[in-house]
Amino acid sequence: VGVSARLRYFASLLGRGHRVVWVSSTAVFGQNQTGLLDESVLPLPDHWRGILVKEAEDNISEIQVRTTVLRFAGLYTAQSLDRLRDPVMRKKLNPESISNRIHRDDAVNWLRSLVVDHHNHAATPNLVHGVDRGSTQYRQIFDRLDGTRSQIHSAEVGRIITTRYRAQMPALRHPTLDSVLTRP
Repeated sequence: VGVSARLRYFASLLGRGHRVVWVSSTAVFGQNQTGLLDESVLPLPDHWRGILVKEAEDNISEIQVRTTVLRFAGLYTAQSLDRLRDPVMRKKLNPESISNRIHRDDAVNWLRSLVVDHHNHAATPNLVHGVDRGSTQYRQIFDRLDGTRSQIHSAEVGRIITTRYRAQMPALRHPTLDSVLTRP
């Protein structure tokens, strides 16, 4: 939060005109917030991490120049999925909870796109959720990794992070976890 407060101060000084892209996290939403959580939903953090993320976002929103907050869901790679094969790791996760995520390559691509748009003074949203199209229960991910499920289905209930600005962002190279698991 100290970094965001300093950035707010320096970016708001007279004569400063640098636009700001701030990377944040969907941890800003409380665990009890359910349904489709897009950029129009007010976050109500209920955990220390979410509270700190919300404070940082509030600092950024006070900057007097154009800003965009890019709120990422869980970042992953094909290699990091191997951790979900570990029984110890699985015990730490509720199999009924929803996994919201975005592949690290897509996250970098979205961040790059927003930075370039800001540099070119293009119109940009104030807030974007960085998430893929495949929010799903951890149980389905475990079953898919174990080979007992041939396809993962998107969640229809629960804590589903989504974005209203998908059409404005670069196409996802990895739109779902299945697309990563089926690549050679």
